Amino acid sequence: MNKKLFVTTAATSALLFAASTLPAYALLGSKLGVNVNASTTVSVQIDTAAKTRADAQIDARVKTLTALMTRVDGMARVTVSQQTSLKATIQSAIADMTTLKAKIDADTDNVALKADIQLITKSYRIYMLVMPEANIMAAADRIITTADTLTELSAKLKVRIDAAAASGANVTALTASLADMNAKIADAKVQANAAISEVTVLKPDNGDKTVFASNLAAMKDARSKIRAGIQDLSAARRSAGGMVGKVTSMKAKASAGINASSSARSTKD
Repeated sequence: MNKKLFVTTAATSALLFAASTLPAYALLGSKLGVNVNASTTVSVQIDTAAKTRADAQIDARVKTLTALMTRVDGMARVTVSQQTSLKATIQSAIADMTTLKAKIDADTDNVALKADIQLITKSYRIYMLVMPEANIMAAADRIITTADTLTELSAKLKVRIDAAAASGANVTALTASLADMNAKIADAKVQANAAISEVTVLKPDNGDKTVFASNLAAMKDARSKIRAGIQDLSAARRSAGGMVGKVTSMKAKASAGINASSSARSTKD
């Protein structure tokens, strides 16, 4: 075989081999999300379905956060500074979600897209931090509101108890019950305010495991304080109910005694 014929044959063989293997590479590329054409140009097929799902997740979180802002505005017993702190956290979370959505929508690489989508749940913790924080503050606000209502009831009961004491009734047990009720009310407010103070300083961990663990511990402790506050209020309500019954009974007995005395005087006259 002369040299010219050998070169021609080799070139032809190379072309035939490339043509025969190209479909296999193209098939493999399609499975990997990569387009391989005859000129060996490679283009990534971005996962648009993943983008759509991510956008929906972010939109749901932004909607929830926006509703939380309204809920915070309705808290009557937390301080203005506490409200401001929580609202700043919510606003920051909304801004982060908005920025992340724009980045996800602009992603042209599936690896980067996957990493950004993971940030929705792994870094910003909307459902694991911001919402629970707002729920704890809302619960604390209800505890303080209820405690204030029970304080008003306590003042009315004291008036009744003092009146019963003035009429000669033995109010030792009632006085002790009232003191216990007031102590429970006071502790409920202490627990609620402590829970608020504990969660208002928390911030999303942004992937920091140490901060994540610290946040979880603080949330757990704050919830235990909320439970303690609720238990205090339940005990205060029970004390109030018992005292109302006893004061009412004393009043009825005193009224009956007065009526009997009046009747006796009328008969004597």
